Amino acid sequence: NGTLIATIMVHVVTHAIDIGISALSTANILAIMGGIAIVGTIITGIAGDKIGIKRTFIISFFVVTASYFWLATIEEIWMFYLFAVAVGLISNMGLLTSPLVAESFGLKAHGLIFGVINLSYSLGSAAGPLLASYIFDTTDSYMMAFLIYGTLGIVAVMVASMLRPTRLEKTF
Repeated sequence: NGTLIATIMVHVVTHAIDIGISALSTANILAIMGGIAIVGTIITGIAGDKIGIKRTFIISFFVVTASYFWLATIEEIWMFYLFAVAVGLISNMGLLTSPLVAESFGLKAHGLIFGVINLSYSLGSAAGPLLASYIFDTTDSYMMAFLIYGTLGIVAVMVASMLRPTRLEKTF
């Protein structure tokens, strides 16, 4: 997730400018994403409570994954704005990580597992945009990066789908 969301945040504006959209118009993409993310955080939390943490996590991951394939085809500013709304709504899916860890692995090693996931998230958030930059610099296009990250997202959705809840132990 870190790789996917961070890469979008770093490269969506550059991609839009690269395909001929004005810099002034593209500045609004991140503003829309950030504003909608506030609402998305609340919606994500409510959805986690109503339909389940795992289901909400998988839906969010699926939307991020689909957004990469969509991003590869966007050509007009209104499409970028719609994209920004969709991604903004699910960009805070990280808030589901702690309860998903507890639900999937229990509470006994929660801190360790959550720490490893956060470390992985941070490394992915740093490496993902760099790799996309490298791919762009060598191919003069974001297309390959978007397709690679979309494919990685499919794998992540499949792995997340395999998580099974553990029996929660008493902690008191």
